[in-house]
Amino acid sequence: MKIPSLQGTFWLSNPLNPAFVTRVDGSHEQQYDWARLTPVEESISSTFNSLSLTPSRHTIHKAFMNRRNVWVLELLDDVSHKREIEVLDFGRSSQSTPTATSRQRIKGLPEQVANLIGCLQDRVVFLDHDYWACTWDVAPVYTRHKRHFFLPKYLLNPTSLSLVRLNKQGTLLCPQGRDVVIIRSDLQF
Repeated sequence: MKIPSLQGTFWLSNPLNPAFVTRVDGSHEQQYDWARLTPVEESISSTFNSLSLTPSRHTIHKAFMNRRNVWVLELLDDVSHKREIEVLDFGRSSQSTPTATSRQRIKGLPEQVANLIGCLQDRVVFLDHDYWACTWDVAPVYTRHKRHFFLPKYLLNPTSLSLVRLNKQGTLLCPQGRDVVIIRSDLQF
């Protein structure tokens, strides 16, 4: 069995079917049987939907899952480093149809995001360009996001900005030198 190049690839567990693992790259996804790591046959419709005549120029930079089993993918263009955000929904996946997924690029959201931090409940959490902690309810189309609070600029520099994390309770962890600033917030929706 030959598995394609792993550069810019994420392996994700299928949240609705633990018998399968999903290989996701910048342009498509492929289900594998977890026990044998063999590709699962795709239906003709899903094969045509993911067919691309040109190789992907995007690398997956970050991936987060919300509680509705939707993965939020941050992709970076290999040349321009332009950010794209896609949602990968396993909601149609089942034991009989493990490859039934939906993948959609979200227009308008990447321009708002300075740093994608994670998912909390059903929402994406990110810092905007003014260092506000923001949330966006995952939907097929971006319309708006909600600002919650801002982080003082002295807490963030280019290095620490990329290290900001969100735990399952919604607490932001911001490294600052050898310390970690803990910001507890209820991120009211």
